[in-house]
Amino acid sequence: MRIMKRAKTNISMKRPEEVSPGRRNISTEVSRNLKFLQDAGFGQEFVDELPIFFGAIDHAGQVLMVNRTLCEFLGCEPEEIIGKEHIANFIPEFRQCSVDEIFAPFLDSGGPGRTENYLLARDGRRVLVEWHGQTVLGDGDEVDFVFAIGIDITSRRMAEEALKTSEERLKSLFEATFEGIVIHDGGRILDINATFMKMFGYSRAELLGRSIVDLAAPESTALMREKIISLDQQPYEVMGLRKDGSRISLEIIARYHIYRGRQVRVAAYRDISERKKAAEDLKETHTRLVTEQLTLTRKNIALKEILNQIENEKNQIKRRIQSNINTVINPLLNTLKSKLGPDKIEYVNLLEDALNDIASPFISRLEKQRVGLTPRELEICNMIKSGMTSKQIAAALDISSLTVDKQRAHIRRKLGLANKGVNLISYLKSN
Repeated sequence: MRIMKRAKTNISMKRPEEVSPGRRNISTEVSRNLKFLQDAGFGQEFVDELPIFFGAIDHAGQVLMVNRTLCEFLGCEPEEIIGKEHIANFIPEFRQCSVDEIFAPFLDSGGPGRTENYLLARDGRRVLVEWHGQTVLGDGDEVDFVFAIGIDITSRRMAEEALKTSEERLKSLFEATFEGIVIHDGGRILDINATFMKMFGYSRAELLGRSIVDLAAPESTALMREKIISLDQQPYEVMGLRKDGSRISLEIIARYHIYRGRQVRVAAYRDISERKKAAEDLKETHTRLVTEQLTLTRKNIALKEILNQIENEKNQIKRRIQSNINTVINPLLNTLKSKLGPDKIEYVNLLEDALNDIASPFISRLEKQRVGLTPRELEICNMIKSGMTSKQIAAALDISSLTVDKQRAHIRRKLGLANKGVNLISYLKSN
């Protein structure tokens, strides 16, 4: 017997039916194999102290040796395991295979081999075990048995699968986001998504391994280096540089993340070119509105000055008219009244009152108050205000007193005095 040191093309598995009657005596074969293991330094006392599984099975798949740790997991005593078929009794049905498949990893390695399979305990517990073992060859380079140590890797495998699932989920989100995503280590690009490639116009092969600082415009490279070195995680803005030389306004937000077993930075690149343009347009609009507002203010001031000037000129004209009436026309009228008889003086008085009204705001105020008055009605209002009776107004206008009364009724209605106990002469004089 000897431990297999390297692979040989003529190594074969010894089948149970090929073993001679003497070799089919299990007790004799177990004793011989155990003695070989003890001579090789794997005595029972030694393997029982191991905190990991230890076992040996022969070419027929029967258990030759187990340690205490393996027995405790299986929930069996050694005598309940030794001589039993390993596959049928201690491997779950969904993972059962042939003896050849169990031995294959050790035969192919040409030395110590490695394989994985599940173990099934008596109470139904199931663990995934990583076996590291060695093939022992008998006469004629035929495999006699394999001995191996096993490590429970169930938790490790679950963690690996959870990590794989997490990475797949992250990858799915990574590719689905509308932002450009880059994973880098100290600035060296490890991975990017499709949006990032499209954003800068490079292929994946052109970006992997490259420094992200290369993608910044000259005025932004110092800021990017500072952010990478300082490990700052606050958002910041830079100017990016595409492959074709065009520029792009970017907002970058970076966070730490565990990626393939190491801490890296995951950065999201957001194209804010439109936002920046909108802000600039808004600023320009604001500046234009402020300028227009200042211009309008200046125009309003100028307009107010013009209106004040016009008002002053109007007042001057009024004063001149009043002065002319007082100094020129009124003396003439007084002279005329002294030369006329009593029946003609009323007309001169009416003329005098009309001239005074021209110089006063009476007519304009009356027109503003009631735009609906006709010229004849305004004329009658002026006569009433002067104190003339309906009979005098009729004689002056050569109309009947009845017509004058109708005109007075229309005037009261248009001035809002109908059915009110307001004296029309008093109202006209007060307004």
